Amino acid sequence: MSKFTRYTISKFYDFAEKHYIRDYERALLVIRKNLVFNESDIILDIGGGTGFILQEIYKEAFMTINIDTSKNMLQQLKNKNIFKIQGDGTFLPFKNESISIVLLINVLHHIHEKNHKLLFQEISRILKKNGTFFIIDLHYPMTFMTKIYTRIEEFTLGKTYHIPSEKILEILNELSFTIKLVNFMGKNKWIYSIKAIKN
Repeated sequence: MSKFTRYTISKFYDFAEKHYIRDYERALLVIRKNLVFNESDIILDIGGGTGFILQEIYKEAFMTINIDTSKNMLQQLKNKNIFKIQGDGTFLPFKNESISIVLLINVLHHIHEKNHKLLFQEISRILKKNGTFFIIDLHYPMTFMTKIYTRIEEFTLGKTYHIPSEKILEILNELSFTIKLVNFMGKNKWIYSIKAIKN
């Protein structure tokens, strides 16, 4: 491997780490703006990774649960007040109507699009009546630069499935959620947040 190649890869990972942290800091601000927690809430973060979001809000709820497919990510979460489960969002090990709030933050594009409806059905099953489902994800048009970014993302993280918010809203409407918020963020409005309430 040439010095140039090593330098390029190193710079990419530095860039990716900064963006990872920045994305979750921005997501936390959006959550703070749009959600209010109370001491009776049971909050589930699907694909919560190292627990960045829950670390900031666990004191405001009765219980917080982080579920992720990555054992290594979960091991980095040392906070014993946050329950950790290694698992898949399409098969959630919870009773019907047992969760107050479900968070799906920067995760949906890592789940195969054929599983989106199954995932949302599971979320609908476990959410309490009037429970909140909050999504932050991104969908960008295929320009030259976004194609390069997508290729790099797929090389490092695997295949991704960037779905426009309209498709997400279709599934939520099919499952009889009430849409309370759709917001677009960022310079190019590629990032969206959706707040839906289970009827």
